[in-house]
This record gives sequence, structure tokens and C-alpha cells, in this order.
Amino acid sequence: MSSLANILESGNSYSQIKPHFNLERLREASQKIEERWPNIEISKDPEIGTLVSELNKRFHSGNWAGCMVNHVCKGFQAVFCLPFRNYSDLDGLRNFFLSELIVTNHNPLLNAALDTYFETFEMDSLHTFELARTLEKVQFKLSSKGQNLLLHFPNLFSPDMIVHEIVNKIEKAEQPFRYLRGVGFRSPHGRGLMDYAHLEYINSISDSLYDSEVCNRLMDWLQPKGCKARMEGAVEAIEAIIRPWLNDDPSPKQLSKITRRLIGMYKDPRTMSGFPWIKIDPEIRGVFIRWITGENLRLLFDAITDTNSSHMWEDRRNFYLDLHRQKRIDSVWVAFAPAGKARAKEILKRFGENENLEFGEQIAGGSRKNTSILIAKIGSKILVDGSHSYSVRMFKENDPQAPKLYKLQYNCDSIRPLERRPHLGNWQDWVLQRI
Repeated sequence: MSSLANILESGNSYSQIKPHFNLERLREASQKIEERWPNIEISKDPEIGTLVSELNKRFHSGNWAGCMVNHVCKGFQAVFCLPFRNYSDLDGLRNFFLSELIVTNHNPLLNAALDTYFETFEMDSLHTFELARTLEKVQFKLSSKGQNLLLHFPNLFSPDMIVHEIVNKIEKAEQPFRYLRGVGFRSPHGRGLMDYAHLEYINSISDSLYDSEVCNRLMDWLQPKGCKARMEGAVEAIEAIIRPWLNDDPSPKQLSKITRRLIGMYKDPRTMSGFPWIKIDPEIRGVFIRWITGENLRLLFDAITDTNSSHMWEDRRNFYLDLHRQKRIDSVWVAFAPAGKARAKEILKRFGENENLEFGEQIAGGSRKNTSILIAKIGSKILVDGSHSYSVRMFKENDPQAPKLYKLQYNCDSIRPLERRPHLGNWQDWVLQRI
């Protein structure tokens, strides 16, 4: 029978071969792969239970003959993940793996142990303490990545101190994600230790998020360039970003930037009812929807102004933006005609982050083929207005004929209210009297 130590030792023979490729280029390629396709949680591997059971049998029999080294590394990670770390019948295997770390020089197993410590980290947890204590004993055997992490984070294996140490560093970094990746953290958006660091980072800067630089740095952390947005802790981050502005708005430039970036990362909450928006405090979500309303109005007016030379549209722009500034408009949805839609997409493309700002399509043909419309909920009323001499129309919210917001398509010729008013004379007072 072969011992695990012998298996690991034989698995190390490849390390004597000198590579005939550029290691730096390989690291860069590996980093790009990791950013685009992060690790899948090992506990969700459908075959992991079978592997853990096999390794546990080998441990009790002492027979490791034919066991593959990558299975040992994978099993090491698994027994410290949920649900396996709660299985008492695996206590012996877990302790055995920890004891093997003391005697082995096998880099893949040591790296697997380090990644396991990060990804399964829980404050005040016994398994985290045991991993940290063992890794501290073998830290001199860790790879260059581990040594570099220890150089930057001397408290790496002190579970009660490392989170605070990480947050202190990333608060000072211009690009926190790139900084952590650069010093050796393979997955700065990973689970475990990085979940704790993320939440403490938000908590530590929450009183400073009215400062645009601090806020923009947090948004860069949530979604670094070329990476997917962080989902774990997204609710806490969104609420922290918007909470300073419950009673007052940021500058127009910063308001627009926050709106564009949050929609770019987490979609439009008006049409995306799932996570994270379903978990957001209703008051904070209401503020953000009001901000989106302003973005929608400005997009509508910019696009139509560029495709319609009529001076009358400028009067409507001023009127509706004034209502928005007075917080009288609850929500808005825009449906563009083809020319307006094309122009709106051009405008959105300039900014990049808000390409996910959604709108509908106005599909009427004939004399209305160029008409774009806005549909606004104002108190208990639904207002519809449009370009190209389209009269303003008013409905009660509970009127079955009232158009519903957030639909993909509208035919403006089919919107027939009991009350309508052309844009002649003091049409603004007509609207104000009815809302």
C-alpha cells in the first residue's frame, strides 16, 4: 500500500522540468481567464460527494495506491466547505489532511490549503482557526504567491485581524481589485474572506460616500473594468451608495454617473424584479427609480430634440423636468419611434455604463411612424405625451384603457383617453389641474 506522502512526493516530479514558455505571459492569461470565468464553488460539483466518500475510505484503510494528486487537492478543499465540514464522520480525514500539510512540500496541496482558507473563511469558526494555525506553521513552505501575501499582510493567518488589515490597504488603493490581484489574491471577488472584507470596506467608508471620489472607487471595486459585477454584498453596496442622498440629490454629474453605473452592473430595477433589487430597502429603491426617471426624461428629450426641429418640444422638456425636480413624477417609461430609438442608442453608447437603461418601442406607422412617447405615473394619474404634435393625454391610474408602464411595444394610435389636450395655449395648466 502507498502512503499519501508517497503519492504527493511522486506527484512533485514534474517540478524538476524546466519550462520552455514565458511564465509571465502564462500568468497574465490565467488572470484573464479567472476574471472572466471565476471558480465554481466546489461544494456544487455533482461528483464531489463521491470523491469525498472515496478519500474517506482510503484514509480509514490507509491505502492511497492509485489516488490522483488533483483528487487529493480537490478533496482537501471539499471537506472544509459546507456541507461537508459539518459531517462528524469526516473529522478524521480533515485532521489527517492538516497533518499532511506539516510534512509535505507539495505545492499544489499547499496552494489548495491556502485557497481553502480564503474561500471558506468564517470569523470565529473552528475550521478557519485550524486552517490558519496549520498554515502559519508551514508558511515558510508556501509558494511565491503565499510569500508575497505574507509580505503585504503580516496578519494573514490571524483570523481576527486579517479582514481589518485588508480593508486598511484597499481603502488607500486607487484600484482596490487590481491591488489585491497584484499582491496575490487570485479572486478578490471570491467568497469567504473577501465577503468579510467587502462588507467591512463598505462599512468603513459609508460616512464618506457623498464624496464622488470615494463613491467612484467603490463602484470600481464592485465592477472592475473587464470583470463581472460583484453580486455577493451587492445589496449592502447599493444601499450605502444611495443612502447619503435620501433627502438631497448629488450633483447632476454624479447622479447621472451613479445611475448609469448601477444600471450597468445590476440592470434596471423597473424591469428586473430579482436580486439584488428585490432585497433593497423600498425607500432607497424609490430614490433610485426617481433618478432613473430623470435619466429617462433627459434621454427622451435629447434623442427627440436631435430628430425633431420643432421648438415646441423644448417647452415640454422644461415642463416635465421641472415636475421631476419637484419630485411629482413617480415613474416614467419611454417608447421610441425607429429614428428616436437609433439616436437614443447612439447617446447611450457614448457613455457605455448605461447601455442597460431600458425603453420601449412605438410601432404605429403612417403619419405616426416618427412619434416617440413618454408615459408617466403622477400620483393617481397616467399621463401620455409625445413628439410630432401628439396631444397630451390623461387617464386615471385604474382606468383599464390606461397604458401600462414598462411594456416593450406601444401603438400610440391605440392610446385613446377621455381627456386630451393639444399643445396650444397654456396646456401646462391643463396638466397641472389634472394631476
